[in-house]
Amino acid sequence: MLAAASLAAAVPGVPEAGPNGVLPFFGLTSSNDMFGSGVGNGDDFRTAGVAVQGRLGGWVVAAEGSMLTDRDAGTRADQAQVLAGRVLGDQAPHGGWHASVLLGGGAQVDGNLGGRPVQNLIHDTIGAARVGLRYDREDITVRPLFAVAAVAGWLGEPGRDLGLTGWWGGQILATTSWVPDAELISEIGPRLVLVGEQGALWLGVRVRVRDGEPPTATAGATGAHEDGWWLDAGTYITPLDWDGREVGWQVRAAINPETQATLGSLGLVVSPGAGPGGATVDLSHDLAAYGGGGFGVQLRWHPWPYQDARRSSAVLDYRFGSEPDGQLALFPDTQQATNADLRHDQWTVGWEEGFRSPDWSGVRFMPWVQAGAGLRHEGMVIDGASGRWHEGSSTSPVLRAAIGVRAAWHDLVSLGVSCDGWLPAWQTDHQVGGTQITLNDPGWALGLHLAAHIAW
Repeated sequence: MLAAASLAAAVPGVPEAGPNGVLPFFGLTSSNDMFGSGVGNGDDFRTAGVAVQGRLGGWVVAAEGSMLTDRDAGTRADQAQVLAGRVLGDQAPHGGWHASVLLGGGAQVDGNLGGRPVQNLIHDTIGAARVGLRYDREDITVRPLFAVAAVAGWLGEPGRDLGLTGWWGGQILATTSWVPDAELISEIGPRLVLVGEQGALWLGVRVRVRDGEPPTATAGATGAHEDGWWLDAGTYITPLDWDGREVGWQVRAAINPETQATLGSLGLVVSPGAGPGGATVDLSHDLAAYGGGGFGVQLRWHPWPYQDARRSSAVLDYRFGSEPDGQLALFPDTQQATNADLRHDQWTVGWEEGFRSPDWSGVRFMPWVQAGAGLRHEGMVIDGASGRWHEGSSTSPVLRAAIGVRAAWHDLVSLGVSCDGWLPAWQTDHQVGGTQITLNDPGWALGLHLAAHIAW
């Protein structure tokens, strides 16, 4: 996802090089703070957006739009950036040292760009409370924008005797956008990267600083919420081929530990630049949506890739979002609450055993079972007249079990369904107004899955 014009923990509208040191041919992402984490989702400030970026040779074009809100002040603003630029330096991935810089210019647009009805349409669709905030101003303002995005780092191949494949390494990213007579936003920080033949992973930290005068009061409040350092992680995979170009999806999440700002994105990536070929390991990359408003990302490593009927995998699973039992019935007169629900974040490691059917015209069915253990964090998120706040949280060790079935096409991509259950080690009761809420109750949820089998 870093391979696209990215929003989470990045300067809005300025495309960054991917973990292999280059920009992709094309990237399209949708961002939302509900993709950043479960309990941390505040649905405020930079609450949602969309970004697109394309590259042809060394030339780059990008556009990004965000919906900004300040619930405490009762205001909102929409903001968009459009730019074009040129990449100087490395334009193809390679091992060893690499460096490049994007120099670009364009325009920043802010005002009422139609974000309010879009946000309320999304809230109506998912059953969330509508947001009735006034715009800082209704008129639209256009200002010139200048941008710089640089990357420098090293990629190398680990020793084959360790059984590791692909490139690993580290990079420094520095990104700046400047609107004359308005605001300058800069970020800088390191990240660790793993780049495989059909995918990549990264984990990094950033520090964001600002100077100047924001275009609106809501933009200023959003900037203050995003100031400081961020923890940023993501992955992309490209299991498909389209006219000689690798095609896949990208997932990214980021959190600011100081302000609890979160943002994540999900999208499409085309030709981000492959890693080294040769010996690979077999992985499956799974995206899931669960009943009640939960989401998940799962990586499965197949240590014995040449199994036929039986399929064994080590599993790393992260899920977040709303609880299946969803909204809570609180007392509006004491809490001034218009909406409240339970949220969770859960991390587990475990094992899967599956059994593949015979091949029927390229399609195989695979029933499977999983078991794992890890940590589960739950908390309450309450919407009220004066904004959104958190009320109580609890973390517990957890056991996880799941059953499901996948329909795989040519062992490349699969669609599946699952039933997932979790059993926390303990529960915690919280009193909210006149209501007692139990956190970390055992539970279960139905899931829908899209997965891809990739070489790393």
